[in-house]
Amino acid sequence: MFRLLPVVFVFCLTMGKAQETIGDGPRGSGTNFVKCKETFFGGSKRCFEALVTKLVVNIGSDGTNDDVSIKMCSDSDHSCCSTPPLKKTFSDDWSKNDKEEWGPGYLGNCSEKRFVVERGLNISLVKQGGDSLEVTSIFIETEIGTGKNKQSDQFKCGAWSSSGVDRGQDMLCSTSTYRYERVRKVAVVMGNDGTNDGVRVDICSDLNSVCCRVKLSSLISDDWSRNDEEVWSGSDLGECEGVRYKVESGLMLNLVKEGEDDLIVNKIRLETEDQAGGVAEYDCKGFTLQSVGQNCQGNSCQQSRLCSRQGGSIQTTRRTTSLVAGLGNTPSMTRSGGGLLAQAGFILGGRKTTATTEKVTTTRTTRAPFFG
Repeated sequence: MFRLLPVVFVFCLTMGKAQETIGDGPRGSGTNFVKCKETFFGGSKRCFEALVTKLVVNIGSDGTNDDVSIKMCSDSDHSCCSTPPLKKTFSDDWSKNDKEEWGPGYLGNCSEKRFVVERGLNISLVKQGGDSLEVTSIFIETEIGTGKNKQSDQFKCGAWSSSGVDRGQDMLCSTSTYRYERVRKVAVVMGNDGTNDGVRVDICSDLNSVCCRVKLSSLISDDWSRNDEEVWSGSDLGECEGVRYKVESGLMLNLVKEGEDDLIVNKIRLETEDQAGGVAEYDCKGFTLQSVGQNCQGNSCQQSRLCSRQGGSIQTTRRTTSLVAGLGNTPSMTRSGGGLLAQAGFILGGRKTTATTEKVTTTRTTRAPFFG
């Protein structure tokens, strides 16, 4: 995998040049995910390694003079290490309403351990003595990757309290302001102008340069036809199926088309799953790729959107009206060019979810795509 220019700059390149330099598949630099050690028989769980570089502890209204250490464990292979008592020679540690930072020199053998992480790090505070203690939050700063791919990640732990001697209360610390998510569905609601040109989606993280581009097409159905609705599952995404994107505000989606046949898409939504199994939906709005428009140059067209996080998830049933629930007020329509081949595609491939209706309803979408 090679490193390209930052995502925002890539989208600003001229259309022709972007088409020449960007190929299908994953690209960019980010967290390196590998199969978790406890994953057997080709399971989908993926982990990454993290090296702890600092602990930041925010103490509440009740401090302590007792010795306190922290035990940290992998949530995947369950290997652990413990710090020595966290204290400094010339300061009052663990005092109330205090903030303490503990660098590598205070972490003992934990400063050299690479934790295998699936969802986060498991930690517990171990305190000696009968004094009570209240901790409002703990942040674990880590280093991910090596060399040019080295980056920083931060895990946030919740509150902790003890009324006396405590041998450790386990809690899971997850990434603080972002999530790692994989795309498992792409739902498309077409406008009144479809295309036979090759269409690709290029999905990118909003925090680093990790992207993946894939052509969405099938052999036995008419894709990207006017007034159509399509749901592409993870297996349709090829090499992009397993890519984990680092997401804070949303995902970037670039719709790319080669050829002079115009295309109007009313709406695209993405469904993702994070490391903990949580499902999210992102609204990418509409796309207009017309040869006379500002998004095209020569035979190459593309348009990018920041897909914002929504509350629900994509519903996929064989009824058109259920498929596009939450995607806008789009009426049920006969698939253009669908016929028996499209129905066969649903039976054989399990992807097409649009049912053909007897009555065809049309809608005028010559204007710019609606934005829901």
